Amino acid sequence: MLHVLGLALVVGRCSHAYGVSQPKEVLHFRKVGVVLPSLYCWSRRFGTLFLLCSKVLNSECVALVAQCMNVLCSARIY
Repeated sequence: MLHVLGLALVVGRCSHAYGVSQPKEVLHFRKVGVVLPSLYCWSRRFGTLFLLCSKVLNSECVALVAQCMNVLCSARIY
């Protein structure tokens, strides 16, 4: 899974670079270049929360996950 996410990150960044480097920018490549790294970041965040909850299964964990989700969902991706 980690290799797939890493590959998505690299492909996304290369796609974005290719789209920007064209004389007439190709928006399709730029969109892919923005979406894939964003998916990579979000999947790593949710994976970390999953690991956290699998280690600590109690009511404090539920409150912590709710707080983290509020922070993650309010984060802006530029």
